[in-house]
Amino acid sequence: MKGYAKNKGKTSSAVVFLIVLCLAILFVVPFFLVILNSFKTSSDFAANPFSFPDIVMLGNYIKAFQTMNFANSFKNSLLICVVATVVSATLSAMNAYVLSRKKWKINRMIFMILVAAMVIPFQVIMIPLVKIYGNMLGFANNIWMVTYIDIGLNIPFPTFLYCGFIGGIPEELDEAALIDGASPEKTFFQIIFPL
Repeated sequence: MKGYAKNKGKTSSAVVFLIVLCLAILFVVPFFLVILNSFKTSSDFAANPFSFPDIVMLGNYIKAFQTMNFANSFKNSLLICVVATVVSATLSAMNAYVLSRKKWKINRMIFMILVAAMVIPFQVIMIPLVKIYGNMLGFANNIWMVTYIDIGLNIPFPTFLYCGFIGGIPEELDEAALIDGASPEKTFFQIIFPL
């Protein structure tokens, strides 16, 4: 009976392995074809997309980099990402500190609004945001508009995470800092935020 169960377990493991292998091949082959065909001329690609290139052409990559102005796009993306991440992480931690530590009635409502904001997909508010900031306020083609929107969109989820984390930090730590003469701002930036 034990041998039968062991063989059955091996068979099911083999079947699962074959299914996963087939799925992996199914997902990897299109990616491989894209890479393979990126080194071909248009005529070679049209003739046989599954063949290896006769001559490896790097001109397609050079043309793509020049056409899309990749260096400038990368610089802009890096700037937006770094600024938005640093600012939204700091603001979210500050929000969470106040929401977790202060027992004000409005804090619960603000927290619920932030949680509800996480549910709204970006695609729903994308066009109104572009119309408001781009057309009405004149921020079209402005890198800081994109950064500002990115910061605003990235505040709810980190605030939610920070609230859970800060809620787990004992309030006695705040009280000890207060006894030592630290202001709430100093307590946050020198004790809570580094944690």
